[in-house]
Amino acid sequence: MVATTWPTSNWPEGVSHDVSDYEKPLFSILDDSARDYPNQDYTIFSDATRTYGQVKDTADRIANFLVSRGIQPGDRVAIFLPNIPHYPALFFGIIKAGAVCVTCNPLYTANELNYQLKDAGAKAVFCMDHPQFYPTTVDAIKDTDVDTVVVCSVKSYLPKVKAFLGGLLGKIPKAANYQPGHLFFDDVVAGAKPEPPAVEINPTEDLALIIYTGGTTGVPKGAALTHSNFMYNLAALEEWGRFVHEPGGQPEKLRKGGFHTYLGVLPWYHSFGLTVAINEIGRHNDAPEGWVWLTLAVGYAIAIQVLALVVQDENRKLWADRTATATAMAMMMVAVSGVAIHRTEIVTHLGTTLILGLLALLAATRMKSGVWALVGTLATAFFETVVCATSGQADQGQVLAILGVSVVLFTIWPALVPSAFRDSRAAWWGSALAGPLWFLVLYFTFNEVFGDDAIGLLPVALAAISLATAVWLRPRLESSPAARRTVVVWYLAVALSLVSVAIPLQLENEWITIGWALNGLAILGLWARLDHAGLKYFGLALLGAATVRLVANPWVLSYHIRVATPVLNWLSYTYLVPAAALIWSHLLLRPREVDRLTGWEHRLYPVEKPIWASICGLSAVVVVFAWINLAIADLFAEGSIIELSFERMPARDTTTSVAWAIYALILLAIGVRSKSSSLRWLSLGILVLTLGKVFLHDLGELEDLYRVASLVGLAISLIIVSLIYQRFVFRSVPEDDA
Repeated sequence: MVATTWPTSNWPEGVSHDVSDYEKPLFSILDDSARDYPNQDYTIFSDATRTYGQVKDTADRIANFLVSRGIQPGDRVAIFLPNIPHYPALFFGIIKAGAVCVTCNPLYTANELNYQLKDAGAKAVFCMDHPQFYPTTVDAIKDTDVDTVVVCSVKSYLPKVKAFLGGLLGKIPKAANYQPGHLFFDDVVAGAKPEPPAVEINPTEDLALIIYTGGTTGVPKGAALTHSNFMYNLAALEEWGRFVHEPGGQPEKLRKGGFHTYLGVLPWYHSFGLTVAINEIGRHNDAPEGWVWLTLAVGYAIAIQVLALVVQDENRKLWADRTATATAMAMMMVAVSGVAIHRTEIVTHLGTTLILGLLALLAATRMKSGVWALVGTLATAFFETVVCATSGQADQGQVLAILGVSVVLFTIWPALVPSAFRDSRAAWWGSALAGPLWFLVLYFTFNEVFGDDAIGLLPVALAAISLATAVWLRPRLESSPAARRTVVVWYLAVALSLVSVAIPLQLENEWITIGWALNGLAILGLWARLDHAGLKYFGLALLGAATVRLVANPWVLSYHIRVATPVLNWLSYTYLVPAAALIWSHLLLRPREVDRLTGWEHRLYPVEKPIWASICGLSAVVVVFAWINLAIADLFAEGSIIELSFERMPARDTTTSVAWAIYALILLAIGVRSKSSSLRWLSLGILVLTLGKVFLHDLGELEDLYRVASLVGLAISLIIVSLIYQRFVFRSVPEDDA
């Protein structure tokens, strides 16, 4: 075959005969794009975007991670992934480490993938967290040189709320289990440095990529490409790729800087998809910039506000203010829609939504309408959450600042103008609920900025805002006792609720239980000062949750390993502190519960007696009883954790029986002292249970004279107990049944 050049007479006009500037590292195209267009979108996936700056940052971290794992220049690293946002950062991160990227067909079977990993000599592989892809990887790496496996979850780059709901509903694919030593993408990125490693690249000699053929004529064969090979392909594509950008215009090169969008349908493990999708940039946008639409939206809302201000007629003024409020909320939809259409910075959209929300509150204040203020608060919280949920990653510090300002402003707004909303409960509801309404989006943003080590500070800070607002308002509403009571109850209830949320977020194991019990007691203490049924039931719910965690939670046994100190150890405060909270709650409820029953509560109570006070007292008895049994089990246990065993062990069984009997007598003494027949009957029940255990279980192991002596002792004990209970339980005198 004779080599000939393309006839110059047929050469397209404007297309160069040669390409240049391709002898440089392949990852330079990412570095150049991140330098020139750091905030320009690189990938769009399920409405979540990743900018060039973000992808470069992740690629640099991946490169550092690989170097820390011992990957040397020239080592092979495989990507076994479908088209997901992780791919570009992994591809460039691998070659930034000086390694050679080996792209693998995600539809490979374990045997096919095993052959490619062996043939390429891969030492690391990135795979997807998926019930199909991950097990395939686990099987495929057997008998290969792979010693590093990183699992990539699609959840990492979904919008925050979508990721949370998808995980909650089980809609995000994940493997059933994971092999020890395998790493997770999020942990790898978080733990690596953002500076690229210092690696020397010879573009014309060093390999960047090995792409395997389809294997239609035999086994797949690896096509090795140097950095210059691939850069030449890109340069040629850029030179020959001509498009008509405007109607009637002339064909011209691809425009850079955010003009084109590529739909990544072609598989990225293939040379075609890898060339035209991952390594080309831009998006089409011939519409006005996003900030133009946002400015128009805010300007229109302000214009309607001004018109409402100049209206003099009272009837028309009311409708003008309503229109101004509705317009501001309608313009919020423009701000939200612009996130997906214009890809403007999240901060810009959040700031616009906040301004529109404040305009809605301003009009509601002029109308003195708490309902409109509540609707404006709900709309602002909803649309700010949607903006964060449907947009990609941004400067999360700025996002957190705007969300925090929103919560503060919408919480304190009615407090700044109490006269406008004095007689409107709805305004106070919206103000008090601002913290919970913004909590979900604040949670995800706070987690991204600071991590979860101090995540409990977020609900505590929101609780502090509510508490401070209540303290500020209390003296300013003295002329309206009903409004002041509503305000104080709602703000304090929300503050205590947020503290209840902070407890499981920040604490773990027994401290969650203790925190809930003490918080429940605090809320009942608030109910004792401010008679509101909602406070009572909220406090009871927390106490009930703490009780269930203590008596119906098998995991409590594994909270800590056993310690040398018996009885007076972590079990003591875990059980006795909640028990004390339950007893105190009983004392708070007992004299007040019946007198404070509301109309609808009367229908729930079968008899007008302090039922919840009795339940709290009974719960305290049960919790202490559980502690006694666990303390004895701990005393006689032999392993590292406490285990409940029902096998016969004379020493332990006898100790348990004696402890039960002493506990029953203590309850009897308390019942006599407090004149509580319920407590005395309860002590009788425990004692009968103890005697039954002794007779049917403990004495079953004894023989001969030991059994006779034990039976005689049991008989004498029964006589003494019967006399005691005849004296203190069965006598007929007026008593308190609580």
